[in-house]
Amino acid sequence: MLSEERYVEAGPLLEQAVEMGNATAQLELGNLYKDGNGVEIDPEMSAQLYMASAAQGNSEAQYMCAESYISGRGVERSEEKAVEYIKQCAEQGNIKCKARLIMIYRSGIGGDVDNEKAIELAESLASSTIDSDTVVAKVILRARVNLSRIYLFGDGAKVDTLEAYKWLLIYNEDKKIFGARSQG
Repeated sequence: MLSEERYVEAGPLLEQAVEMGNATAQLELGNLYKDGNGVEIDPEMSAQLYMASAAQGNSEAQYMCAESYISGRGVERSEEKAVEYIKQCAEQGNIKCKARLIMIYRSGIGGDVDNEKAIELAESLASSTIDSDTVVAKVILRARVNLSRIYLFGDGAKVDTLEAYKWLLIYNEDKKIFGARSQG
């Protein structure tokens, strides 16, 4: 129903599943309240539902909790709580959360700048295999080109042109393959 945008019909069914403690339903109903699809926009209810789902280990809900705390939407703004949720999510292997955590380490949001952790995580992410998920592929490709820049310009790491070109070559090769795959 959600994929068909039948939000008004989906809402009551999701509410029933939420009452039974279903983490996916909590996330989806939170999205409805966040966007006002089939229900009135309610940032507080959205955040509560995300937190309930996140407490059950739903990595997408953990990401949405972090987004809520970063923006202050439905909760009091808190970089520290946002970072906690992003770390939980990244530990589960969520690619979007790993990418966000790299940015957090590089910028020092909610703590100190930690380029060593950022680069270690970026290399792990950049070494991932690209599959058919467009969002994931773009995140991995972005990690590869960013690593190339880091090593080429010494931005948080020692200049290493060989390492920079390695990541740039991997980026270019996979970009060609991914581009051809998404075209046809």
